Amino acid sequence: MERLDAVVVGGGPAASAFAITLAAARRSVAVLDWSAGAAPGRGGDVLPPDVRPVLEDLGVWHRFRADGHLPSPGVLTVWGGDDLVPADHIWNPYGDAWHVDRDRLDGMLRSAAEAAGAAVHRALRVTRATEGADGWEVEAHSRGGTMRFGADYLVHATGRSSFPTQPPVPARTAVDHLVGLVVTVEAVPGADGLGPRLLVEATEHGWWYSAPIPGRRLVVAYLTDPDLGRVVSGSLRDRWRHELGRTVHTRTRVPADAVPTPRVVAASSGCRRAAGDRWLAVGDAATGYDPLSGQGVVRALQTGRAAAAAVIAAQAGRALALDDYADAVAGDFGRYLRLRQEYYGAERRWPASPFWARRHRAATPVTSPP
Repeated sequence: MERLDAVVVGGGPAASAFAITLAAARRSVAVLDWSAGAAPGRGGDVLPPDVRPVLEDLGVWHRFRADGHLPSPGVLTVWGGDDLVPADHIWNPYGDAWHVDRDRLDGMLRSAAEAAGAAVHRALRVTRATEGADGWEVEAHSRGGTMRFGADYLVHATGRSSFPTQPPVPARTAVDHLVGLVVTVEAVPGADGLGPRLLVEATEHGWWYSAPIPGRRLVVAYLTDPDLGRVVSGSLRDRWRHELGRTVHTRTRVPADAVPTPRVVAASSGCRRAAGDRWLAVGDAATGYDPLSGQGVVRALQTGRAAAAAVIAAQAGRALALDDYADAVAGDFGRYLRLRQEYYGAERRWPASPFWARRHRAATPVTSPP
């Protein structure tokens, strides 16, 4: 059984950021990624301009720029009123936002982790993690058989999913049960007249975002509560099309002959204590942010780096390093909840809508039905 400083379960941006940072400090780290090698097609994300200094700190900014992601000069919103309101990034010191291909981004970050010295194991599913007197023992399975790892620290980087540990980590507390119905369609650049911008549009039972992504494609997502998605009869595709027809601007971006079947993805806000005795949580495994914030990937990268710094500090004898990391993550999530309340509170056109009424209340655990 290989003995390491840390084992990371998961393979997204937070996992890679942790591994890059720890490996750069000459610590041994393995990434057990159960998603790598799966079928591509995760769609896209929009990264704000302030992702640049984070990627520079990780040493991957030039690789990111070379990967063909699309710069975006700003955001268009229909929120709190019927007008289409632009917000440009021209005054941002870091320049444009970025419409990214997530498969490409995640693959680049995993490769950078390997180049830094981390061992990245692909398509490896963790079945057990047990804490003993001298650290963690982790068992994982792949088509090639069973692998076992020993580590001083265990890092949870599985997003909103989980894996069995003994003792168990604290449960994740949900603030809502937001889901996204996400499609990717072929698109003709400029055909909608909106340009290479993110479009956010509120509707009665939720809100939409759409953005071009590399490869002449468009990612389009409808965010709502699961119970409200069942108001319209028919297939998931029918419901998505029905709600798209209620938009004013988003529907102009989707080709009339496109009949995509949406993927349903969890998009809820929530958090858990981000560290305990010899374990840490990073990215969505620690705090899940509403896509409206546009901060999910940036926060994942930041928590990955901060968690690695906490491990290094703990190994150097700083007894409260992991607690300090967890407190910082909790403080950041508290600030986010206040901004979330402000943003959702700005939309008052549908006072009878359950979706908006739920979000006009103070954010307390589980405010919408599963």
